[in-house]
Amino acid sequence: MFFSHLQSLRELQVILSQEGSDMGILREGTAGTVEIVGADCAMALIEPSGAFPALRFGWSEGHHMAPHEIEIISRRLEGAIAQVREGKVARLILGAECGIEETAPDPAAVPLRSRRLGAVLLLDIGSGAGRRGVLILGRHQASPFTREQALLAEILAAQMSIQIDRARRTTDARRSSDRLAQEVEEATRALRERNQELVALNAVAAAAGPSLEPSRQIEVALGKAVEATRHTVGVIHLVREEERGEVLDFASIAGDAGRGAPFRSRAYRGGEGLPGRVWRSGEAFVIPDLTADPEVEQRGDLTGAGCRALVCVPLCARGRTIGTMTLAADAERSYGEAEVHLVREIGNQVAVVIQNARLFSEVMGYSLDLEARLQEKGAELARRELESTAILPIVEAATRSTDIRALLEETLGRVLQVLGPRGEAPAKAEAGAAHLIDPRVRMLRLKAQRGLSAKALEGLTAAPLGRSIIGRAFETGEPAVAAPSGPEAPADLEDRLDGSGLRFLAAVPLRSAGGVHGVLAVAGRGEATLDGEEVAFLAAVGKLLGMAVENARAFQETAQAPAQEKDLPAQLVVAQKMESVGTLAAGIAHEFNNILGVILGYASHIKALATADNPIHRQAATIEQQAQRAAELTQQLLAFAQGGQYSLEPLDLDAVIAEATSFLSKSADPRIAIESQLAPDLPAVEADAGQMKQVLLNLAVNAMDAMPEGGRLTFETRVAHLDERFVQSCPGLAPGDYVQVVVGDTGVGMPPEVVDRAFEPFFTTKAEGKGTGLGLSVVYGVVRNHGGHVSLSSTPGLGTTVRLYLPTTRRRAARPSVAARAVAEPATPRAMAEPAAPAASPGAAATQAADPGRSPVPSQTPRPAQAVEPAPVRRGRILVVDDEIALREMMQDVLQNAGFEVLLASDGVEALDIYRREWGRIDLVLLDMVMPRMGGLETFRRLLGMDRGGRVLLCSGYADNQQAQQALKQGALGFLPKPFSALELLARVRKALRPEAQAPD
Repeated sequence: MFFSHLQSLRELQVILSQEGSDMGILREGTAGTVEIVGADCAMALIEPSGAFPALRFGWSEGHHMAPHEIEIISRRLEGAIAQVREGKVARLILGAECGIEETAPDPAAVPLRSRRLGAVLLLDIGSGAGRRGVLILGRHQASPFTREQALLAEILAAQMSIQIDRARRTTDARRSSDRLAQEVEEATRALRERNQELVALNAVAAAAGPSLEPSRQIEVALGKAVEATRHTVGVIHLVREEERGEVLDFASIAGDAGRGAPFRSRAYRGGEGLPGRVWRSGEAFVIPDLTADPEVEQRGDLTGAGCRALVCVPLCARGRTIGTMTLAADAERSYGEAEVHLVREIGNQVAVVIQNARLFSEVMGYSLDLEARLQEKGAELARRELESTAILPIVEAATRSTDIRALLEETLGRVLQVLGPRGEAPAKAEAGAAHLIDPRVRMLRLKAQRGLSAKALEGLTAAPLGRSIIGRAFETGEPAVAAPSGPEAPADLEDRLDGSGLRFLAAVPLRSAGGVHGVLAVAGRGEATLDGEEVAFLAAVGKLLGMAVENARAFQETAQAPAQEKDLPAQLVVAQKMESVGTLAAGIAHEFNNILGVILGYASHIKALATADNPIHRQAATIEQQAQRAAELTQQLLAFAQGGQYSLEPLDLDAVIAEATSFLSKSADPRIAIESQLAPDLPAVEADAGQMKQVLLNLAVNAMDAMPEGGRLTFETRVAHLDERFVQSCPGLAPGDYVQVVVGDTGVGMPPEVVDRAFEPFFTTKAEGKGTGLGLSVVYGVVRNHGGHVSLSSTPGLGTTVRLYLPTTRRRAARPSVAARAVAEPATPRAMAEPAAPAASPGAAATQAADPGRSPVPSQTPRPAQAVEPAPVRRGRILVVDDEIALREMMQDVLQNAGFEVLLASDGVEALDIYRREWGRIDLVLLDMVMPRMGGLETFRRLLGMDRGGRVLLCSGYADNQQAQQALKQGALGFLPKPFSALELLARVRKALRPEAQAPD
């Protein structure tokens, strides 16, 4: 019998193993248990587990038990079932009359008889933590279950438990596999959509190159948008100001122009037409089928042009809507959320392209305007210089000469030189005459003339005080001006000038405190007239001559004025010119640093997000590299324009020269001998060590360029005392003790016309692409920023010498240690062979002329690009304060991607308001130093007044050095110069944050 039961058990095990569902296993197992054990009925109760519901099944007399039967029996046996479920017993046998020790007391048998069950066996299905439920076996006879029957039932319950676990694990695995497949599919779809979005955005961004034609850039960007989104035509409308307010006007079309014709026919106001509605609401508008939407304005025109579906999105830049972009397709189209999001992102990118194109156009237009104004000012300065060179000799001659006739002759010559031809412009005056009054006869006697014929001189020898311009100037005591053929020209002038075609243009009185002593007049041909500046010049000359005439007999010849005084006006002109160019350079550098900050930050951020094999990674790296090159140029401009950031400390220039010569000796041409003659006990100077080394290496590189066949490069130091006479020719320089550094070479030298322009930014005589012309400009700017002076002298064929003067200080300089000098040296001699940025030197025609700008060590060389490692999540809260919206958004993207929480403010006023509201919850403030309404220094001081423990990191593309130093001395954590990469931004932020504001790595 037992063996037959074992055979039944094996058959039942096979049946259960083939069942795939837990309910099927429970059904087959319960029915089999009834048959094998010899029970009349069986019932299984399985508890719910995880995602699986409770199972209830009963088998009695060859059929399923009804749910109410299962419910009645389970309720009657509730106590016993609880004991088994709670693990108090593994099995429980109940019977009406039974002597088995597991049997329950007699009262429990009463309900069993009422249900015609004489004995009951309860078994645990499962065990321990994997307990599943209870198996209940019953028979009508009162005889209890034997031990063999209980053992068989336990084996069957265990088999059911095992098979149910198997089935449920299989179900779990299938569900997990399905869920994983679904997640992989969703991730793949999201990645595909994101890649499509990045490709589209990259295509549009590629159209954002610098251009003086914004309309062309807009058309290219729109074409890329149409191509990337697979539409037929695209139309852009831009907001335009007019007298009655703003309107949305057609700007560009790309693709099939015929299908977009209805959008070109009119301008839209807010709410008018589809573009007007999108402009006013700021929300995207989608029409999958134009033929099914009768409320669309211009529907007939659009469908008639072949448009069937369209999407219209706003173009948003810097917080405002600047226009709309409409993309239309020639077939019905179902726009999903992802596609609408893509079109909107492309629209935002197109808006950036438009804003950048406008900005670049405005900057270039402003630059061209400034250039024109500079040229105009340069021409004016040249004229003023010419006038000065004319007036000063008159003053000198008046003070040393009593020969009035000679003085008048010399003055006439200089006046006609000023009013003579300039470039392609013809001369305004070609002849002139000077008359003095004869008080006895009240007539003007001719005393000097230039360019007049003999016959004309006869008519002008004794000029009557009549209707002529000369007479009118004498009688009124004011300048008299007339057009050469105008109505005020007297009829007798042509006869007096012998019909030569000359006309008197202007006459000025020679007056002084004692009255009018004569008249100075100029004549010319053609229709040119004198402007107000030229008449004022003539009037000034007339006053000088009047005083000279009055005092001719009172003054004796005096000593010649110091030579320096002759050069003083020219020095002033040069200083004003350099200051004007420096102001322009600083402004351009500041604006470009902001632009480059956005480009460099986003480029490094995008490069970090893309894998190395992704084309976007390579393109982002190229953008980053080019932005760094532009950053080097702006740093050179700032160094010239007195906008660099210096760390002033007592410095021993002998030590700096020793370090520089040590480095140069390792990389220079062996045919060039490097010598130094350093003064012992040289006083210290207040200077930035890095900037001074930059200056010396710039000069050395250009000097070596000027000696292609070899030569000698020398460095000398000495103490020089500059007196009043010397500093008179150097505007802005004070008398006193200076350290003089002389850098000389034996190179090819420079001609005088190159020497005169050596310090001008962007001046170079090298071939295109061989130099930027910023070298000596940087040297000039750095030395002037340190309160010093630089001069250059050169002789073609003999060489060039540059002299630097830096004021001494009583503070003692600490000589750098060997380790410090090792760190200070450039990394490799390659820097000398292929300098990365422009520099300066004492060179020659092949120095500054060949390249007045080559530099081995830029003052602030951007660090090499590196991939941004995925950062651990931080719990820092950062307030970014910058007036450039694109720069704010770039910093927000980089910082949020690194796990920081970011707040934004457009200026100091808004920043203080946010800091006040979020007091105690801001860990760091990134503060721009140059902003409207409230500058960086004032904002910093008010932040400290509000919170003495506030942490502020300064950040700017151009800041007043004194203001930045003040903020750093008052508690700022440091200065982050623009432009910077995402890696540099994150590194400085993490260093500045409080330790408690960061999560552990």
